Amino acid sequence: MHLSSTDADIVNIDSIKRRTINGHVSKIPRSKISQTDDLEELSGMISAAAKRFTQRLEALDLPLPDLKNPFPDPIADAAAQEAKVKIVQACERMMALVLGPTEWFMYQNMSFVDPACVATAQRMGLFEHITVGDDPTSLADLAEKTGADVDIIERVLRVLTQRLCFEEVEQGMYQHNAVSQQLMIPPIASLIAFCTDDGFKSAAFMADTLEEQKFQAVHDPAKSSFSKAYRTELGMFDYFKNDRHRGDRFAFAMAGSEMVKALTEEVYPFDELPKDATVVDVGGGVGSVSIRIAEKIDRLFFIVQDQQEVVNVAINSGSNQGIEDRVKFQGHNFFETQPVKGADVYLFRFILHDHPDDKCAKILRNIVEAMVPGKSRILIDDAVVPDLLGPDMIRFHNLMDIHMLTILNAKERTHRQWQKLVTEVDSRLYIERIWEQSDAGLQGGRVIELRLK
Repeated sequence: MHLSSTDADIVNIDSIKRRTINGHVSKIPRSKISQTDDLEELSGMISAAAKRFTQRLEALDLPLPDLKNPFPDPIADAAAQEAKVKIVQACERMMALVLGPTEWFMYQNMSFVDPACVATAQRMGLFEHITVGDDPTSLADLAEKTGADVDIIERVLRVLTQRLCFEEVEQGMYQHNAVSQQLMIPPIASLIAFCTDDGFKSAAFMADTLEEQKFQAVHDPAKSSFSKAYRTELGMFDYFKNDRHRGDRFAFAMAGSEMVKALTEEVYPFDELPKDATVVDVGGGVGSVSIRIAEKIDRLFFIVQDQQEVVNVAINSGSNQGIEDRVKFQGHNFFETQPVKGADVYLFRFILHDHPDDKCAKILRNIVEAMVPGKSRILIDDAVVPDLLGPDMIRFHNLMDIHMLTILNAKERTHRQWQKLVTEVDSRLYIERIWEQSDAGLQGGRVIELRLK
């Protein structure tokens, strides 16, 4: 199933052609939701989508959503995911209409208060000090446990509870809910802390950075908004080598991000690879992905490549114990010549979105030089942003794209942008197929399979 068919479902048309002709993309229609200002029509759309959503959950024997269960079962159903997108988009448009343009726009542009309050609550330890369960924690208890001023705690929690993080069950009495309990899981807490600290600060310097660069695309990560925010001539990854607190937090945060990503092997059929196939996991960190797949499919061999210091951590941890003969580690910089020639698979899992196009092209050319036509393939496990008009875009894709711009001068890519990048790498390289996570909607996993002609 190709990406465009799923996009078409979301915008309620039977067929959308996204072919590039003479550098121009064919016309993409707007969804009905993005074209109406009729409150009753929007209300009907929300009601119909909500009914469809609950019907699909009931058919799947899944509980209806609430704010009590912090980790509900994933909803692997395309119709439910489509309904979810419609509910969110229609509710957002209705809010804009009801609030009016001035109030709506003010809300959007003062929303920096939300991550500021989350970060403050984390540093005060509120997520740990508010007890889990039916017994609420008082404002006085929080002041005693944190040593913070009652007024500060109350004002921060006023924002968070209104944003559905924690519950104020009576005046000055607080309980956890499903949202707040997310931050009691260390990897997720690290991910949110990275967003509300490094991400937040970088975003604050985006306009200044781009203005200094005359609003031109700059491909040097050392000239990013992150670098300006931290007054460094280093890019984020190099900076984190010297700031171990932030570096360790980022590593833990990426473990947290793995908890919300689709598993690579749920998108691409590794079990269909030839017996004894070799998979080179490029930039594979400590090998968690390769080890997981190797434990599921015992006839594949993996070479996990990363910077030598990362490889040393992996080897010392013994994470591949019991499968050492099938999962090996190798120190390698992917900007240099690929040492493993003729592998069946060269895997990149959320690597290329960290780099601008020219850097990605260099990384991929190193792989092309090692590939054997007819045998080798490149698998890119990364986002494929749907080619939709602005009002119909998935907000998470927009957030991630600008986040990558501010911290690394990198990007999330649409189908067209991936195609352009592949064409620039080598005339022999082409997209064989874009694999999709079954029944997961537009935010589901994607794996781009590249081959040589």
